[in-house]
Amino acid sequence: MAVSDVGASKIELLQNGFAPPFFSNGSKIAIVVSGVGTAGLVMEKNGNMEEIVLQVRPGDAIAIPEGIVSWWFNSSPRNFVILFIRHTDKGQCFKDFHLAGGRGVFGGFRRDLLSRALDLDGGDATTFVRSQTTNGVILKIADDFNVPVFDETNRNDVVTNLIGLVPSVQDAGGAVFVLNSTTDLPLLKEMGCGVSVVCLDQRATYSPTYSRGSTFQIIYISSGGGQFQVVGASGENLLNTTVEAQQLFLVPGSSVISASAGSSGLAWLSMVDTLSPSFVTLAGKGSVLKALSPTIVQAAFAVTSELETVVRAKRSADVFCFPSTPAEEEE
Repeated sequence: MAVSDVGASKIELLQNGFAPPFFSNGSKIAIVVSGVGTAGLVMEKNGNMEEIVLQVRPGDAIAIPEGIVSWWFNSSPRNFVILFIRHTDKGQCFKDFHLAGGRGVFGGFRRDLLSRALDLDGGDATTFVRSQTTNGVILKIADDFNVPVFDETNRNDVVTNLIGLVPSVQDAGGAVFVLNSTTDLPLLKEMGCGVSVVCLDQRATYSPTYSRGSTFQIIYISSGGGQFQVVGASGENLLNTTVEAQQLFLVPGSSVISASAGSSGLAWLSMVDTLSPSFVTLAGKGSVLKALSPTIVQAAFAVTSELETVVRAKRSADVFCFPSTPAEEEE
């Protein structure tokens, strides 16, 4: 993934687990995989830095542009798991910069400079930056920790829940959701990324499709399982594998993907490096295959007009998600 400047990481917090404030050298989307927790983000608003505190729950997606400071806390007995899908366009390794602790940036400065920056005497400056001695990026804090109160009025600015989205395309075999960077997740504009979600019903098939205008797709399997295939420029099968929830992989730009869901359906999130994801389907309603002239298809595939007519008549009702046939349901 490093070649395409994309990557992923995960934080799992037990009860009273705390991921203290940090920022990153690239943009990232945080997806709440399980549990309910509290997230804090420090962002610029009206020329000042302001902390936004939110309660987040499974299915929530939080866009975090490069350099935005965030922290995460779990007060619940249930584990709180957050997946970070990362992207940088600077051709560099991903790095997290922590404010406090043994690896904190404050602790790296000389005491005299830090004293002046914080307007503290030397002793207080040392106490401030040296009291937290752990080098870990996750802390366990006391039961009586006074977590800041979350404010839902800011939620729509930074969070969208992937479970409650309105479909962009509804087919008989599932649905495709494309997040709008203006209404669904405005911070995507600052990140320069686009996000979509595909949900396939039981044993449904996803039409061979490619992403137009992007150099990569990051695919995160959010639920269910099934078969996933990726085909490259020379017709080579780059990926042909069984997938399940919480797996993640990279699809090179313009490579064609297709998938078939298992008995529990299949859903995935796709992140691309363009603000307005555009997906071109090769089969089905409104597809490239349907748009091409019959004689062009016959000549290109070296088939008879009779077979071309049969192919053209098939899959004319659905765009991306094709429902299973009775025979497939019995498998």
